[in-house]
Amino acid sequence: MSDKIHDLLAPNSQVQIYNPSELLNIFSDILARQNTSSKVIYMRGVYHKQKFNPGWAAAYDILRDEHDQQELTMMMPLSLRDELKDGSLVVVGGTLTRKVSAKGYIQLVFQVSRVDVVKDQVISEDDMRRSELRTQKSQSGYRNVDALLEEILFRGEKPKVALIFASTSITMADFDAGKDAAATNIDFYEHRVSFAKSEDLVSKLKDLDSEENYDVLALVRGGGGGIEALDDLNVLECVVGLNTPLICAVGHVDEKIFIKNLADKVAPTPNGLGTYFSNMVETVIQKRNNSRAALVEEVKKQYIRQIETAEKQNKTLQEQVEKMTKASAEAQANFKAQSEALTKQLATLQENLKGLQKTNEDQAKKFNDTIAEMQKTNSSLQESISKLTLQNAQSQTELTIAKKLSSDLESSLSSAKSNTIKGVVITAIVVIVAMSILFLI
Repeated sequence: MSDKIHDLLAPNSQVQIYNPSELLNIFSDILARQNTSSKVIYMRGVYHKQKFNPGWAAAYDILRDEHDQQELTMMMPLSLRDELKDGSLVVVGGTLTRKVSAKGYIQLVFQVSRVDVVKDQVISEDDMRRSELRTQKSQSGYRNVDALLEEILFRGEKPKVALIFASTSITMADFDAGKDAAATNIDFYEHRVSFAKSEDLVSKLKDLDSEENYDVLALVRGGGGGIEALDDLNVLECVVGLNTPLICAVGHVDEKIFIKNLADKVAPTPNGLGTYFSNMVETVIQKRNNSRAALVEEVKKQYIRQIETAEKQNKTLQEQVEKMTKASAEAQANFKAQSEALTKQLATLQENLKGLQKTNEDQAKKFNDTIAEMQKTNSSLQESISKLTLQNAQSQTELTIAKKLSSDLESSLSSAKSNTIKGVVITAIVVIVAMSILFLI
């Protein structure tokens, strides 16, 4: 921000700065204090009715100056409007109001409170129809012929212009005298038709408009008698309905014909139309040359900026490549070290595996030998058990026999109680025999 703007925006600045809303409110207040609406004003002019919404309390009609085309919007009460005829010369009384619109326009509206009719329908029905056509053209919009031709020429293309001359006109010479070198940059196509016959002229205009090959149509005719035929209502209605922009180069400078009010562009004379095209071409060429120089300078600046940006990007990329190269070397070194360590670990694991396999084989052999020895021992134990079992059976048999002998001895002892000594001896013998048997078991 420049110092001057900074000073203006400084809190202690003597310059008062407004925003749009504040400024519009100030002007609205100023206009309201002038009390223009407190005075009754009388005006004279030609009254023209406009379309209105039936729901409105009043209609917004037009009061046009009877000597020229200046007009003012009137707020007409419906009760007074019904008594008036369109096109009447009237004297209206009322108050003038002014207000500032949201876009900054000061709008004047005349609020009518009384009307005096000076003359009914001071203008003809044809004049009223022409006025309607002008309103229709204003609503549909006038095409910007200058911008259209400049755009086509600036692209290096040739605009296509249809020149419509009267059948017996010698106006072409006047046009050629003014166009100079414009023909080298604009394609002109000459067409002839009778301007005096409105139906022929309307047909020609519609045909050229429907072809859609032309960028602009141009009516070209000098002044003199018969020029009023161009204000025929059929011709005017056709002009309003054209899709192609129309240039009107008809009559002399001081000749006023209504068709000029409906054309998208008006040239003063046929010679002036040629000069217009010539000046248009020269202006566009100059603009294009200046634009090329500016474009070259801009491209040069952009190229320099691109080089600087590319150099910065290249430097950044080089730094990144260096970092990546260094990181890659470190990664390769780490990978090599890790690979060597893993190789050593693998060799150690393989050696350990061989040792474990040998140990397992030795242990398996010892285990098998132990199993065989245990099986052999088990066989011996089974043989011993079998022998012991056999001996045990024999001892049982002998014990049974001994028990029987003991029983027999006891019986004998019982029967021979008297012989004690004999019994003791026998008992001792029995005891000895029994202990012998038990020992053997």
